Amino acid sequence: MTNQKKKKSKENKKSSRIDRQDNEMIEIPFVTNKPNLVNHFWSKRSEFNYSVHEGVKNAYNAIENNLSPNHAYIILFGLSGAGKSSTINNLFDKELAATGSERSQTKVITEFKCEINDSRIGIKNLGISIIDGPGLEDSKGVQEDAKNILCYKQFLENHPQLCSVRPNIIMIVANVNDKRLGDSENMETPFARMLKGIKNCLNILDYKRPSVIFVLTNLQSLPKKTLKEDLSSQINLVKELSSIILGISNPPVVAFENRPEDCDLQRENEWYILGNGERQPLNLFEALINLCEKSKDNIGQEAISKYFSRAAQIEPKVFDFKLNEDIKEIKKFEMKLSEIKLGMENSEIIKKIEQAFSLSSTELKNELGDRMPLEITNFLRANHINTINEIPHGDKFLELFAKYPRHSVELLTFLKQALQREAKEICIEPEVGKGYNVFKDKIVGPSMFQLGKYVMCPTGFKVPRNVQVDEEMRLLFGMSGLKTSESSSAKDY
Repeated sequence: MTNQKKKKSKENKKSSRIDRQDNEMIEIPFVTNKPNLVNHFWSKRSEFNYSVHEGVKNAYNAIENNLSPNHAYIILFGLSGAGKSSTINNLFDKELAATGSERSQTKVITEFKCEINDSRIGIKNLGISIIDGPGLEDSKGVQEDAKNILCYKQFLENHPQLCSVRPNIIMIVANVNDKRLGDSENMETPFARMLKGIKNCLNILDYKRPSVIFVLTNLQSLPKKTLKEDLSSQINLVKELSSIILGISNPPVVAFENRPEDCDLQRENEWYILGNGERQPLNLFEALINLCEKSKDNIGQEAISKYFSRAAQIEPKVFDFKLNEDIKEIKKFEMKLSEIKLGMENSEIIKKIEQAFSLSSTELKNELGDRMPLEITNFLRANHINTINEIPHGDKFLELFAKYPRHSVELLTFLKQALQREAKEICIEPEVGKGYNVFKDKIVGPSMFQLGKYVMCPTGFKVPRNVQVDEEMRLLFGMSGLKTSESSSAKDY
């Protein structure tokens, strides 16, 4: 055999071996960096060339994008009663998630996990999970919402994979007819606050490769005559909110009907024909796959495509995660959600105060209270102060905070440091007595005589002689426990 023939024979064998390696099923370990994945395969010391394997190449790509190299995760969010659980049941074509009154009141995150064990890209242990949790913007109030958000956070932090990678898909579900969505003239709505909560409380958004999809449920509840127009209006609203609040432009928005069997919809093979002409759930499957393709998420694209093409044959494993009701954490999220509700989540003032507060001693934190940053910011806003530069200096700074109901020396000292303001003391001349108008038979002001000055200084308070301080004054100026007597002269308190 000539040298040329030998060379050609070797090339043919090499090509054949690469083809075999390209298609062979292998297990991909969960790692979060490329060197660990390389070391895993290198340690096997096999003739198998893993660098040409499609599964390994896609695992590399997933790791670069902070995704799992062997599993796809779809996490659902929605307002309470939006139809998340019904959407899951339609996706799996099984009654898996409890809906409506059947749902437990316990704060639970449920993971529906499926092992596919078959893949065109050769990953033997490829899997997919759909994650459902409690509805947000609960009617029970901010504390309940804080628990719901905390439940998601604890789940992500304690999950074996999601503690270090982000979900492949973030699916946000809303009822197309829900007034809580708002309209183009009112965007300070429960739906908008929910989006702010997701953005500000959970670190799961990826702005380089957006993975957010919106699902508008209960499509057939729209009037038939105006269904397409009404749907188009709601889609535009959701896209506008996504752009303004999440910073994600033109996300996919899919129409869905959670109870297609009750709506007399026509069927075409296994698909329902919706009022807008789309085929359900094909429309949602295609939107998910297209979103993965757009974000170059090959693992997610393959897992979704492979699973939903044979969902009926795969039985998901169900894992429940219950909230650990950490009081401090609940208060922390209650504060964040309160800021959102009051429109303060981006306030430079509250950020400055919170930063200084976080560095304060435990004793001072207990003295001032956890809600102090929010209350001070709200107080300043009520006085038409919305930025750091608008906060006055010197005597005007002290005069401003003398009006704060929970004023104290500790608070004043803290605020001067946190807001970088210099001020020594302030003198105020409040009304101490009232005049009586005998012609109108009523008490009138101003004071009919001058009794001296109320002085606020860094060391405490001074009250002029012969002044009786009532409960209202004590609350207004923070002088709890203050006493005076007719014979006393000005004293420090």
